[in-house]
Amino acid sequence: MPAIKKSVKTSAVQKHRTGATEKYYIPNYPTKLFIYKHNASKFWWVRYFVNGNAIRKSTKTDSKRDAIAFAKEYFDLITHNQQLGINSTASVTSFQSCLTQLLEAEKGKLDRGEITKITYDNNKYRYQKSILPFFRNMEVRDIDYFTVERYLNELSQQDLSSSTISTYLLLVRKVLVYAARRRLVVAVPEFPTVAVKKNARGWFNTNEYRKLWSAAHRLADITIEIRKYEDDEGVRKTQYIDTKSKTPKLGNLMRKVQMTGDLRRLIVFMTNSYIRPSDIKTMQHKHIEIVNKRA
Repeated sequence: MPAIKKSVKTSAVQKHRTGATEKYYIPNYPTKLFIYKHNASKFWWVRYFVNGNAIRKSTKTDSKRDAIAFAKEYFDLITHNQQLGINSTASVTSFQSCLTQLLEAEKGKLDRGEITKITYDNNKYRYQKSILPFFRNMEVRDIDYFTVERYLNELSQQDLSSSTISTYLLLVRKVLVYAARRRLVVAVPEFPTVAVKKNARGWFNTNEYRKLWSAAHRLADITIEIRKYEDDEGVRKTQYIDTKSKTPKLGNLMRKVQMTGDLRRLIVFMTNSYIRPSDIKTMQHKHIEIVNKRA
């Protein structure tokens, strides 16, 4: 008999621990959304029913006002995920869900001209190629230092530079910072550091620049033939030769390139504007603005 009474008492306590001791419905929101408290936690919890399924989440606060604000944001997030086709019964605190929200925010920055399209496309590509496959099924609150360290070790097995690896970690951190702003995590975890090797860009000193500029000036209006030939040992080589040169021309003509004074002007322009060669390929007239200096 004593053992039976002890069992009955334990069941009663368990029922009391899981039952809500206080419940509050959010004004002007569906009655399926409410916050509640129970004896098993000092924090308010939010609950919302979607298609007959209950979704619960701790607000991580004992302030009723903050819990109400959390519930409203939680409701907006679930509703928005439904519009995007994300399973509403799945956790809205998953890494994938947070990434979807972040990319939408980044798209807004792109539309406002705050970031370039190439930046947006590059980051999206990196998320989809490497980051999302690793973190897809994780909850953001479960990602800690050691989780990121495992991802770092995985990246280290690939043929990536230290700067590229560092970029991937920064993108992961960006998702977690966004989750913290959405109050889905209490704080962003510490990240392992990656020593980035800084390689200085190549440069010309004054004498080298003068030789480059002079050569471009000297070769202006000259047409160069590009020819392919094989030497006596059968090694395939390339010959660059002036069409007017008396030097024997070897092999087969591949194409001709006419040197113009534009090359010299381009060298001067790049030197004085600090523009990179890779940017020259994509530069258009609309990127140039003429500013008339006034006294």
